Amino acid sequence: MSDITSKLVADELKHQLMAVSQAIQPILLEAITNLISKHVAAERIRCRALCEQRAELWRNTRGGTSPLAEEARSRANEAIYIRDLLH
Repeated sequence: MSDITSKLVADELKHQLMAVSQAIQPILLEAITNLISKHVAAERIRCRALCEQRAELWRNTRGGTSPLAEEARSRANEAIYIRDLLH
């Protein structure tokens, strides 16, 4: 995932920014960029925690040598993989 930049925000909000003074646009764009970045980071942290919870749930699944045990191991590994990608 690419970083959220003021240019990216400006490109996305091009038409809405026309009504804002040119002198204020950089300040506004920086504030919007920081706000979005903060919320994206918080959501990634929340998702990583959820993945960890799911992995723990699957690790605690009892199934002995049944197909359920293999499925549980696979799902736990997938949850950890996704958690690591979000990091």
